[in-house]
Parts: sequence; structure tokens; C-alpha cells
Amino acid sequence: MVVSSTGNLTPNLIVRSSITLTCTVASGARSIEWLKNNQVLTKDTDYKEIKVEDSDDLVSKIEFDIEANSAGTYKCRGTQYDDFCATQQQFESDDVVLTIITATPLENPSDATAYGGGSHKFSCKFPNPFVGDPYEIAWSFMGVGESAAMPMIGNGDVYEDGERIIDGTIAKDHTTTSGEISTTLNIANVNIDAAGKYLCTIKWGTIFIKSTAATLTVRTISVPPQITNVAKGGEAKFTCKTTGDAEAAVTFHKTADNSVVGTAALTQQDDNGVLTTTGILTISDAKDSDSFEYYCKATWDANEVKSANIYLAVLAITDITSAAWGVETKATQFVCKSDATLKKNANGDAYLDLNKKEIRASADITWEYFDTETSTWKASSEDNRFSVSTSNIGNNGIRVSPLFLRDLKSDEDGLKVRCNIAYQADAANHFFGATVTSGDMILKISTITSLAASNIGPVTGETITLTCIATGETAPTFKFTSSGRKTIDNSLYEEVQAVAVTSDSTTHTAKYITKALTPNALSSGHTIDCEADYGKALGRATKEITVTTYYDCSSVQVKSLNPAGNGATITETDNGDGTLTQKITCPGDTALARFSLMTSDLSAESITCSKSTGKYEPLFLARCMETNPLSTAEGLQKMVIGGTVKNLGLVLQQPQVNIPRLK
Repeated sequence: MVVSSTGNLTPNLIVRSSITLTCTVASGARSIEWLKNNQVLTKDTDYKEIKVEDSDDLVSKIEFDIEANSAGTYKCRGTQYDDFCATQQQFESDDVVLTIITATPLENPSDATAYGGGSHKFSCKFPNPFVGDPYEIAWSFMGVGESAAMPMIGNGDVYEDGERIIDGTIAKDHTTTSGEISTTLNIANVNIDAAGKYLCTIKWGTIFIKSTAATLTVRTISVPPQITNVAKGGEAKFTCKTTGDAEAAVTFHKTADNSVVGTAALTQQDDNGVLTTTGILTISDAKDSDSFEYYCKATWDANEVKSANIYLAVLAITDITSAAWGVETKATQFVCKSDATLKKNANGDAYLDLNKKEIRASADITWEYFDTETSTWKASSEDNRFSVSTSNIGNNGIRVSPLFLRDLKSDEDGLKVRCNIAYQADAANHFFGATVTSGDMILKISTITSLAASNIGPVTGETITLTCIATGETAPTFKFTSSGRKTIDNSLYEEVQAVAVTSDSTTHTAKYITKALTPNALSSGHTIDCEADYGKALGRATKEITVTTYYDCSSVQVKSLNPAGNGATITETDNGDGTLTQKITCPGDTALARFSLMTSDLSAESITCSKSTGKYEPLFLARCMETNPLSTAEGLQKMVIGGTVKNLGLVLQQPQVNIPRLK
């Protein structure tokens, strides 16, 4: 009797498995031999004898590994003879018909081409000679250029230096009674690292079936463009590399509308059948309008792969002191602000390094001023009044660079300066440098441009409106003073309206109304000062005006030597220049009286009041002298006329003189 370790006499076994056959012959048998296809097998060559327990029967137990040529009909043959029966008797067992299952898959994974960012599924199918027995499915991967395959751990992933390079998912399908086992490997988000050879293996303990290797060719963007920063006016470059078995068309696009941007310069390199296409997009004279999101697209016939969106940030001067104000002999400051932090998007978020730290853009800052004599820009170092201070970078990523100018001169109003930001390239962080020059910054001298009085020659009691006009970035504090004092001398002037200030852009007007109290013409007037105080940091500007206050001739007494009531008239003439002229006119002659004007050194027919002295010159109006009425008397007078003496009656008239009193 023969027994198979498979439990039947028609075992169907896979190569690399093994089988045990046991042959038992009744007591009396002398030997047992094994045959394959009626050919006697050789111990230790064709099989291995296994020791059995003692038995009354003759037992032979053998084991041999299944090889590709192991298929055949096996049986044992016992030989019996003894002293009573010298003729040998042989007994053969039933046949054990062994068939071989080839250790090859029913279905091997197939070569394929996959595209970056997509997915690919490999399939594999095996025979199952050990239905119901546990088994293990394994997939292996060998990358391009590698010498040995490595198992895909876990659910089908591959890691390199702690980073997952292949995102795989292994699935299997079978039933406990199925004679086949299927398995799949799905690779998601295909990248260049997924290119290589794949094979699947099924194991039952030490028995296994391994598939042939399938090659996955990956067409993808192997080196995508990176977030890039460039100094305004500089030249930026985006690089996009594709890898595959064929040349790709490489283009760059604007993310917002997918429009093509520029033309990429293409080069190819063949490395043992792997073709790398490199596309470089150059953006010259970078402007703010070039700052947006881009992507690279690689096209193979109808298939395409797109890179992730990347941003081009243009670093520039963000703000300048368009006009720096200062007071003569004092100092002022110009400020140039510029981007100092690399950016990663349109929101201005900082581009971070591997340590999650912001990356600063190194730059050298210089200043220039425009020399009007030579009509050239010169370095600020050529005028020692300029002082360049250390730049500071704030939390907002803006670099603030100051320039000081001292000992300002009144004739420097309109002086132009500018800053140069020489950005240094940083290839490791994809930053392209260039020198950015600011617009012109203008020096403005804060000063009083005019001081005027509504009347620089008032008479006492008249009001004066003082108007002081000054320039400045902001309105200064105005103050009016007189004769070198800290305030207006209230013995000379009386305030009517306090200082009122109005502003129109950088022009500021102060008005102050006062009344002239005391004449000062004899002392050549008094000065009134306007002071514009721009603050401690900038200083003060002053301007003065001379105001001469005159006498009010209308209040000066008119003095006359003429007696009252004699009919003389006095007329007053306003000369329009603050002077008054008085004129006396004597009454007309009558039958009873005649008048004549009597003048002297102190009196005249007309006198004029001087506003400078408050006096009339001469001091008095002349008097009208009355020469009538006449007085009469009678008498005799003897005269000899022709020798005859005659008596004549005479009437004498003597004028009466009236001497007036001074008024």
C-alpha cells in the first residue's frame, strides 16, 4: 500500500514544493524499492529516505522536492522470499500519478507608460495549488539605475530617506476554493520616482511564484519651476524639466487665464533611453505687471502634465520721501523704503526656508544727489553734509534706509536726491538680483515767503492786518512780535484779532489784526516780526517788516491869530497823504471897512499839518487886519492961493486898529 502526503494518489504540485510517499508491505517482505515511470530510483539521488518507527511490517518512507521534471507515475515494489519459498515474489503498489504546476503566473504585469500626477494599476494572477492554505502576496520595485528590487512595504508604498516616493495600494482577490489568486498594485499620484520595474510574488511558506518584471515608463515634469523672486528691472528665469521616453513640448502659462507666457528655450538630453527636456522661460526687465502665478505644461501628443502653480514676486522700492522739508541752516531726512523679504504669493506672505524662517534679500544701498552745475548725478559721499544711516528691516519685511542732510541752504530748494537698492542674487532661494533706482526726492526749504501789512504807515487808531505766508509740509506755529520782544509791544499796538491760520497744501497763511496806538515816525518806525516754528526737529524761520505809525492830523488843534467874529473863513483840505491844510480867507471890503492879511514867521495864509510831527507849519493862521471904519473931525486951514488967503474946512479919517487876542 502506498500513501501520498497530499492525501491522494494524483497529487498536483508546484515546483519547489515537496512530497512524501509511504509504502507499507506485509510482514515477510525483504525489501522495498521505488520506481518512476517503471524506472528504479536511486536513494539519496532521486529521493531521501525518512526514518520510520519500528513496525511488524516493512515500511519505506521517502521525500523529494518537486522540480520541473518531477511529473510522472510513482510506485513502490516489495520483494518477498524465505527459506520455505526460495523464489522471489514482487508486489507493486498502486500508481501515484504526480502532475506539476508550473511556477509561473497565469498573468504577468504588463509594461506601461504613465503620466505625472496620474495613476496606474498593475495586475497579476497566480495558480493556487494549496487551496485553503494561507499565502502571502508581495510586490517589489526596482528604480531606474538600481541593481536590486526592494519590497514595497505596508500597503504598497516605497520610502527613500524617510520620504514616501511611491504611493501604492495592493489589493488581492480569491475564494477559499478558488484555484486562482489575483492581485493588483495601484500607484497614485505618479511621479518620476515611480519609474522602474515592478513584479509580484505569491508565497506559501517557502514555496513561491514570481512574475516577470513589468517596466513602468513615466512621462512627467521631473523638475518643476519654483517660486521665484526678482528685483524690479532684473531678469528672472523659470526652469521646467520633463523626463520620459519621448521629447515633450514645454510651455509656460498664466494661471489666471491659462494663456501662454513667452516662449521657452528647449534643450534635450538622452541618458540611456531616458530623454530629459529642459524648458527655460526668461522674463527680462521684470515689472510689477509680471508678478502673478505661472505653471509649466509638458505635452506628449494628446497627453499633458501640469506643474503646480508658482508665483513670481517682483521686489522693488515701495515708498520714498517725495519731498523732504527743512529749515535753512538746519537738517532734514530722506527715506527710501524697499522690499527686503522674499515672497511666495500675491498676498505678500514670506517665502520660508527649510527651518521655516523668513528669507531676507541682501542689498547694498547707496544715495546720489543731482549737481546742477555739472548736470550729473553724484554720490552722496562727495558732499560731507550727507550722512547715510544704517538700514533697518521691520516686521513687515520692509527695509527702511535713511539719508540725512545738514546745514541746509536757502538756495537748495528743489535739490534732487535718489536711492539705489542693489539686490544681491540668491540662487539657492531662486532670487534674481538687480539694482533698483528710486524716483527723484526733492528738498523743500520751509521758510516764510512773505510778510505784508495792510498799511505800513497807519495813523494812530487805525488797524493793521499783518499777513505772514510760509511754506512747509505741515502748518508751523506762527507768532508775531515787535521790536525784538517775545510778544507784540502793547504800548504801541493793541490786539484786535488773534492769529488765524489757513492752509492750502504746503502753503500756510497767518493773519493777525492789531491797532496802532502810538506814533513812531520820528523814530523811523518799529519792526514787527513773524516767526514760523516748525518744531524742534526742523527749526524756525523769521521775517520782519517795518511799520511807521503817524499822527492823526484831524485831531491836531488849528491855531489862528485872526480875531473871532471879523467874518474871516477857514477852509480845510485833506491832501490824501495824511496831511491837512488849513487856509484863512479875509472878508471882502465894504464902504465902512477894509481888510488886509497880516503874516509873520509864525503865521501864514495857509498852514499844513505834518503826520510825522503832528504839528502845523507854520504854527498859526495869519490874521485879517481891519483898516476901516473911519473917524471924522472938522477944522480950518489957511492956504494962500494965488496970493489970496482962503480958509478950507477939513475932515480927517483915521483908521481904527483892533489887535486880536491869540486863540
